[in-house]
Amino acid sequence: MGIRSIKAPLVSTAVNWVNEQQLLDRVKNNNIQKTGEKKMSRRIVNIYIVDTDINVPAERALIYRKENVFTDATDQELLFGINIPELLTEYNKFRITVRDKSFKQEQIMLEPARIGDLQLRIVEICKF
Repeated sequence: MGIRSIKAPLVSTAVNWVNEQQLLDRVKNNNIQKTGEKKMSRRIVNIYIVDTDINVPAERALIYRKENVFTDATDQELLFGINIPELLTEYNKFRITVRDKSFKQEQIMLEPARIGDLQLRIVEICKF
């Protein structure tokens, strides 16, 4: 009894070449994506920044809105173009005046929001 090797049936060279070529194409495409090169595509997007704290009135929870932006930028590039610290500074002037409703007996106000407390959304309307 020992170890036996089993040979797989031979496949034609043409099929192997196609498979190898497809594999090379996939590796090449993955490397392009990993190195940060992007496919140039244009799109129309809406950008929203929202405070989702239930204590903040809905009419004041929308901190930033920009609609129908025609761009070729990535989501990350679009968000870097927004001065979020400045928006937060202005928004927090209002937010610290909002009462925290989870405290029934005391008048406890909300703390200033941080970037991590916000929902940043980019909604793609269409792509070209």
